[in-house]
Amino acid sequence: DPRWYGGTWDDVDEETRSKVFGLHTSDVALDYEKDAIELELVRRASIPVPGGAAVDGDGGHGPPPHPGPVPFLGMCRGSQMLNVGNGGDLYFDVASQVPDAVQHVDYDNYDEYRHPITVVPDTPLDLWFRTNPAAPTTSIDVNSYHHQGIRTLATRFKPMAHSEDGLVEAFYDPLLYAPADGRFMVGLQFHPERMQDLARHLATEEPLFEYAGCWRIYESFVEAARSYQDRLETHHRAVADDLRSRAVAHALAAARADLALR
Repeated sequence: DPRWYGGTWDDVDEETRSKVFGLHTSDVALDYEKDAIELELVRRASIPVPGGAAVDGDGGHGPPPHPGPVPFLGMCRGSQMLNVGNGGDLYFDVASQVPDAVQHVDYDNYDEYRHPITVVPDTPLDLWFRTNPAAPTTSIDVNSYHHQGIRTLATRFKPMAHSEDGLVEAFYDPLLYAPADGRFMVGLQFHPERMQDLARHLATEEPLFEYAGCWRIYESFVEAARSYQDRLETHHRAVADDLRSRAVAHALAAARADLALR
């Protein structure tokens, strides 16, 4: 959708657009209905819930607060949707619009292609990919399947990694990152689940994934999802119990008032 590009759609001439469409034939169809559905899902997953994790409207005397936004892990297009759905925008074509752009997709070496990204210290990405708990992760090599990318990062998010051309390759919401408490909102431009070396694994019994961080991401996400589900079920039970208690109290008060009038 041209609205995603922060007004830069009109900066791309027709010749360049035609060239981009020709290079990325499987990734250029405009599907407004699909975009609208995905953006609505992102917004519903991202918005704070009234009476949510940071709000208790009953002064601490009512049921426990709603656990808030659902855990969200957006990868590749999913990270771009997460950013756009929260007020950010994109480059229509990185190679055409980013000075000194690195290669972000290689159709001739699709799954094996890698490029380095610089990791921001003390972010979840750094912690996931550390090989030594005391030594921050400085860089990793990631796969890359995109010709578009984040132009403006939504203000709620903080970057966790950049490619050499300055493109944001990973980000998160610091206020929604606590997996043990059911909070997780992360965007990754790469696919950690596809960063595997099967031949090496079968030949040497070395780990399947290129980095331990690849599966640690999913461990954190699953931890957050389980915790969120537990908290949501507790919230629903408590709300139901509270409603029953209020109904009983209301019925008793009505009965007493009726007796007092006799």
